[in-house]
Amino acid sequence: MTTRTGAEDERLLREARALVPALYGLSRALRLQGVAEAGLAQLPPSEVEVLRYVQDAPGSSVSVLARDLGLHASNVSTTVRALVARNLIRREPAPNDRRGVRLYPTMDALHGMAHIEDAWARIFAAAMADLSAEQRAALSNAAPALGALAERLRARRAQDRG
Repeated sequence: MTTRTGAEDERLLREARALVPALYGLSRALRLQGVAEAGLAQLPPSEVEVLRYVQDAPGSSVSVLARDLGLHASNVSTTVRALVARNLIRREPAPNDRRGVRLYPTMDALHGMAHIEDAWARIFAAAMADLSAEQRAALSNAAPALGALAERLRARRAQDRG
């Protein structure tokens, strides 16, 4: 970790304050759009979030999923039950602990998330068409940095949980 001056910390804070509302707005747009546009049955945002996590980390347990998403295990269990009932998640016994359960996306879930992500891309493309070429280039160039920022936030959260 590098040592920063007070002025550098203030600059970083100003930059973060400018970014946070924009990123929150994008996040909200994604949560509120895409599922219906993909022609799928309406999934509550919590189900989309759990489904995305299980797709990204197949074989996770409910407790790990709850911890990583910052949710109560009981809420995640309820959400998982709903996704199992919709045939979007399947439960399998943990290999080393028959009492434990591992979660995996079903083929329906993989196809459904692909449709949602395609709908999100179409929504973003339509909105990006209204931007200048310079703004579109800035967004495209920012994608790797935003991905790195998301990973760093996940790592800091895991570190804070100990």
